[in-house]
Amino acid sequence: MNEAPINTTDQDLITQLQNVLMGLSQMMFTGVGVLQRDANLIPVNPNIPVTEWTPQQVSERNESNQTFINDITNDITRTSLEMENLIESIPKITCNEDKQIEILEKIEEESKAAGDKLETIINEAETLLDDIRSSLRYIMETSNK
Repeated sequence: MNEAPINTTDQDLITQLQNVLMGLSQMMFTGVGVLQRDANLIPVNPNIPVTEWTPQQVSERNESNQTFINDITNDITRTSLEMENLIESIPKITCNEDKQIEILEKIEEESKAAGDKLETIINEAETLLDDIRSSLRYIMETSNK
């Protein structure tokens, strides 16, 4: 397998963690699918033997499956460690709940002020746009005469 999840340092930690988790999920999904697909046939009735494969083919499949299991186990372990390292690198919360609320309220106030400023700028831009449209109409009307 040896497929590393796409993970670049220009992404925030949560995005990196999400990418690693998606890669881990894909490894597990693929691993179960491959093992299910490649499993040896097992007789369900002792009176009806499985004759599709020779003993040599069964042995080869067992070896191939064991190699795959070792590879996927190594990949899952490595990816789990990467995920653990990412989780450990997420900054810890260093303040209590009241301080967090205070910080969030301040951020909300700043956001509201920025939103109000943006609304004012948009209104001014719409007024200017109306003035430009009026001027263009006037120029078109007077130039056609």
